[in-house]
Amino acid sequence: MANSTTIKISNEVRDKLTDLKLDNEGYSVVIARLIEENKQLREDKANLYKMALGTSDSVALPNNVHKATYFIVKVLSDTGVNDSEKLDLMKTNLSEMLETDPTSITASIDNLKEMLILDSEEVPSVLIEFENYIKNC
Repeated sequence: MANSTTIKISNEVRDKLTDLKLDNEGYSVVIARLIEENKQLREDKANLYKMALGTSDSVALPNNVHKATYFIVKVLSDTGVNDSEKLDLMKTNLSEMLETDPTSITASIDNLKEMLILDSEEVPSVLIEFENYIKNC
């Protein structure tokens, strides 16, 4: 038998896991299945994003909203930098667009926030900070 560890979960979460059980699955199997499904959904989301934009190359993106969205998503998904560095990257690399077309950046942020909320994901605090920075420029 594989090593096991006890974890504490709230009754609410346990009830949700129970609702997700297929046949006589144990909680460990349900959690493993959810992790795999989440991984697949993230991959599907990335692929859909590429399909919606028609490309994964930001230079070829058709308008500033797409360009800003592409760049912001790339920065937010970079696990090699902290939030402060992410904020600096967005400020620096989108500064020209911020001067010439700030509405595209705000539209991009609004779209990303809406997409995250629809996916029941938390809006990253750095995205909110960047939005506030834009509003104060």
